[in-house]
Amino acid sequence: MAVAGIRSGKSFRQALQTLWTEDDIESLRKRLDGYRQHLIVNILVLLKSKMTQPRANKPKLWRNLTESIAQSIAVFAC
Repeated sequence: MAVAGIRSGKSFRQALQTLWTEDDIESLRKRLDGYRQHLIVNILVLLKSKMTQPRANKPKLWRNLTESIAQSIAVFAC
């Protein structure tokens, strides 16, 4: 994906290094990793708890899962 002339993750990291210190980059990396882990855990917990529901409730499962993911993202956007 090209964004304003940045074509790869390596180029993106190089651009950030000109603007941010190594500590800033590491802090952001850790924060993003925490968000990723939180979302994965939420998705797994929801899937495990909802997959045992009767077949008739499966569409509701996906709707609830989508809503829960949106809520998790909103929490981290603040």
